[in-house]
Amino acid sequence: MAEDTGYRAEDKGYRAEDTGYRAEDTGYRAEDTGYRAEDTGYRAEDTGYRAEDKGYRAEDTGYRAQDTGYRAKDTGYMAENTGYRAEDKGYRAEDTGYRAEDTGYMAEDRGYRAEDTGYRAEVTGYRAEVAGLRIQDTGLRIQVTGLRIQVTGLRIQVTGLRIQVTGLRIQVTGLRIKVTGLRIQVTGLRIQVTGLRIQG
Repeated sequence: MAEDTGYRAEDKGYRAEDTGYRAEDTGYRAEDTGYRAEDTGYRAEDTGYRAEDKGYRAEDTGYRAQDTGYRAKDTGYMAENTGYRAEDKGYRAEDTGYRAEDTGYMAEDRGYRAEDTGYRAEVTGYRAEVAGLRIQDTGLRIQVTGLRIQVTGLRIQVTGLRIQVTGLRIQVTGLRIKVTGLRIQVTGLRIQVTGLRIQG
């Protein structure tokens, strides 16, 4: 009977030890449940981070699309500006051509003015020479019918000319004279005609 009591006490100890093991296992299970809950929280947090990152990526994609639109618009503005610059360059070239043409016209006009000044100086010289010219005409008679004179580039310089005509009669019918590039220079000429008659 005492032996049976020892067995019972030993069995009771085993049961108590088994209860302790069960309690320890329950603690481990509870700890594991906590770890699992913590891991679930981490996973949920990671899911949130992933969703947030996905939102950031979508936002970045939108920004990139918007930037692409801005770049395309800027490219269009640059192309338009290039067109405006090319057009302005064409206008400038055209204006340069007009200026060159106008410069040519001005130079030509200056040439004409210089030529006209030369002609005026020459006419002034002629007038001065004619002023010094002395002509004595007595009984001069000139009859001209159908006279045509064409003079191109004629230059006549007379210095100290003295002409004395007495009883001169000239009759010209159907006379045509064409002079081109004629240059006559007379210096110190003196002509005296008396009783000359020319009929042609």
